[in-house]
Amino acid sequence: MADLPSRSVALTIVESGFMIALNIFSLGGNIMVCIAVYRNIRLRSTTNIYIIALAISDLLSAIFVMPFAAGALISGRWPFGKVLCQVNAFFSLFVVYVSPVTMGLTAVNRYMRICKSDMEYKRFFSPIKSRLVLAFVWGLIAGYILFSRLAGLQGFQFVPEYASCLNQHLAASSKILHYFVVVGLFFLLPLAVTIFSYRKVSRKIQEHNINLAMTHQSQRRDVNFSAHEIRISKSLFVVVFAFMLCWVPAWLITILVRFVGKVPRNVQLLCAFFVNLSNAINPFIYAGMNPLFRLEFKRILHCAYCNKIRNESGSNTDYNQQGSTQRTQSCDNNDNTPNKMADLPSRSVALTIVESSFMIALNIMSLGGNIMVCIAVYRNTRLRSTTNIYIIALAISDLLSAIFVMPFAAGVLISGRWPFGKVLCQRNAFFSLFAVYVSPVTMGLTAVNRYMRICKSDMEYKRFFSPIKSRLMLAFVWGLIAGYILFSRLAGLQGFQFVPEYAACLNQHLAASSKIAHYFVVVGLFFLLPLAVTIFSYRKVSRKIQEHNINLAMTQQSQRRDAHFSAHEIRISKSLFVVVFAFMLCWVPAWLITILVRFVGKVPRNVQLMCAFFLNLSNTVNPFIYAGMNPLFRLEFKRVLHCAYNNKIRNESESNADDNQQLSTQRTVAFAQNTTQHHTL
Repeated sequence: MADLPSRSVALTIVESGFMIALNIFSLGGNIMVCIAVYRNIRLRSTTNIYIIALAISDLLSAIFVMPFAAGALISGRWPFGKVLCQVNAFFSLFVVYVSPVTMGLTAVNRYMRICKSDMEYKRFFSPIKSRLVLAFVWGLIAGYILFSRLAGLQGFQFVPEYASCLNQHLAASSKILHYFVVVGLFFLLPLAVTIFSYRKVSRKIQEHNINLAMTHQSQRRDVNFSAHEIRISKSLFVVVFAFMLCWVPAWLITILVRFVGKVPRNVQLLCAFFVNLSNAINPFIYAGMNPLFRLEFKRILHCAYCNKIRNESGSNTDYNQQGSTQRTQSCDNNDNTPNKMADLPSRSVALTIVESSFMIALNIMSLGGNIMVCIAVYRNTRLRSTTNIYIIALAISDLLSAIFVMPFAAGVLISGRWPFGKVLCQRNAFFSLFAVYVSPVTMGLTAVNRYMRICKSDMEYKRFFSPIKSRLMLAFVWGLIAGYILFSRLAGLQGFQFVPEYAACLNQHLAASSKIAHYFVVVGLFFLLPLAVTIFSYRKVSRKIQEHNINLAMTQQSQRRDAHFSAHEIRISKSLFVVVFAFMLCWVPAWLITILVRFVGKVPRNVQLMCAFFLNLSNTVNPFIYAGMNPLFRLEFKRVLHCAYNNKIRNESESNADDNQQLSTQRTVAFAQNTTQHHTL
């Protein structure tokens, strides 16, 4: 099997991270569609049978296609063996063929429901008939794939450009016949049927709206029925539009590759991403445009039982009201949720999914990226420099946020409240504040280290910076910040409370005087001072690098003397320039908005939540910057990504060799014994 072409670690992380994110969204969203239809009887309509069929086909892709593609993108080859390649190829082709056909059947259902009478509609569409039609079509497509494979017309092989196993055409004639069937029957015909059906449906809806405007009698007669059906049709319009945006370019590029010539690998991989994106977005469209789905998604995401009890407590008799209130309090106590904690404002399910998914994605990337930074420095002795002690400190502070802050924020964004209890709120507040305060200070110390390393002599640098001194300095500063947070809390100057706008527990100012003193310390010492030191230091470093480049251009002697040393240090400095630039882009707006909220007035909730996203984004991007700009980190990241799998293969081969050697020894001994017995006889 061919391997993927050589890629940078940054590109590997981006491609695999995007595929994993699509996999998570597709898996979670389509499972929610199935659960919603299972829970809500009103959603078990004939039309929704086709929506469930689309969700199941998307789930097949999320289970049998996307995880393997992510693994191939991470390892750079197909690491799962020949058998799983056959399975992956079957489901890859099945999903690609079955989705347009199912979309076409859904469009025909809408056409018959909107444009024809009830009698004609029920003549062709009922729950049983719809299931039989879907089963027949899906079975026909599966049979075609299996027949082509078993009859020797096609083979299955790994295609690196798509990061997936697909069909291999064994003869030119079979390839032409295959694409005539697949493109004609499984794509163009369903596409034409879909366009025709929704064109008719669109005209019928326009006529209906005109009739409603002309007569109130028509409105009274059928507005309830038509309004519901029209909403369903509009949501399916959007599904079809998104489907065409994703699939038409993918099919055009696929045909171009098969019959015309090669296209860049990134373009072919983009086709795979488009197809997988189509599998992921449908649940968000249903949630955004179908009220029944939106309501059921909200019930799934929230505590349905507790909401039911709260609703019943307001409508029962006094006796039942007292018992229901007790049950409601019991439900709240089981959640360990403080009564005084505010909830997040009401949000649409689509917004809930987007916010929580983005937080989860940031959490995963921050956790994985910063762990890789620590592993890289641990494995490679060349990375254990004094400067990298500060990079490790930044990675550890980002890891603290990824472990103790982001998961709780994701849980809050999903549930709409703080469901983790008072004790965890106190811990979450401490680590939230600690990460916010310690990151700018650590960035400032890193800038001072760069200034001393580039602008001063080795003697002066080593006088202030050594591995031991750097660790002691970081321990002192981190301990000072942690002590300040704990002292403010234990001395009663501040409290910790849940702040819905930031989806986290933060500090609560108990008095106006303590608030002013707090922000004087925090903004002055923990943000503005490190920011000023950082800007000053990198300004000096930038000038020194410019002078160095001028000297290199003027004299060969200078180039021979210190080019090797300076090139390495300059690369480190440039990568840290980018880190600081990204840091300022994320942190300066967040601090400005925070101060505005604390001292001036309220700002929209979305703006405050954006601050939290900016801070968490700052914790996420640093490893990608190191991988993109520091050759040593990039090389070590690549080794980390490949090492685990290579070690596994090596261990398996050694184990097999030992087993074979042991078996050979046993056979030799047995042969010798048989020979001895033969001579004895």
